[in-house]
Amino acid sequence: FDFSKTNITSEKAAELKMTMTKEFGSIFDLCDFVLMMHIQNPANLQKSLVKVTLKTLGAFLSWIPLGYIFETDLIPKLISNFLDLAQFRVETIKCLTEIASLRGKDQNLGNKADETLIMMFLSFLDKITQIFQGADLSVEYNKIPPRQ
Repeated sequence: FDFSKTNITSEKAAELKMTMTKEFGSIFDLCDFVLMMHIQNPANLQKSLVKVTLKTLGAFLSWIPLGYIFETDLIPKLISNFLDLAQFRVETIKCLTEIASLRGKDQNLGNKADETLIMMFLSFLDKITQIFQGADLSVEYNKIPPRQ
């Protein structure tokens, strides 16, 4: 979906976004189902499926209705259950970064989006502090494969 930022007209992008808004419920439900299945019983789900689900979610975040982000438990779910797992950390951070970039794009949410983003930022910092407490960050950084 990122290709559309440079390859289609803004009118066509708006039309695609409207269509996506109507159809996104099913996509979100599927992503949420996979994430919940992993939370409930990680041994029953392949890690590759969870990683692809996070990548898919990240690709759709700029297209979906913001209520799915700011009026659900998506953000706390990502921070509490996927950020601390090294195999999902990069994709989770990409999702959270995309969410942070959506600030102010929906006036219907009022202060809810701002409050949620502040909570997300504070929760993120708290979780990262827990994960890397006492660790040498330069060593941790060097453990990340070059493609990520």
